[in-house]
Amino acid sequence: MIERLGDAIICRRYGRGLIRQAPLEADIAAAREGLREAAAAVRSAAYDVVILDEVNVAVQYGLVELDELLGLIEEKPATVELVLTGRNALLPSSRRQTSSPR
Repeated sequence: MIERLGDAIICRRYGRGLIRQAPLEADIAAAREGLREAAAAVRSAAYDVVILDEVNVAVQYGLVELDELLGLIEEKPATVELVLTGRNALLPSSRRQTSSPR
């Protein structure tokens, strides 16, 4: 489906996929590279929406640092929507905004 949208959507994947044990250094490096690239995309304001799918799980497993993610939220331009997904969000409750289907 994404392919049908052409250049309207850019989808990138970082890491080896599902992690069932302690992450390897390669997993950590890939996740941090992904966060760096996503942060550059957010800061550029070239995109209306940036989605970090399963980033909350990446924080939970120590693949990316919570402080880095909070810093990205703080410096995000007002014109960019930043969507963070994944279970067990470690974000302070004052920073969470949830959406539920009705």
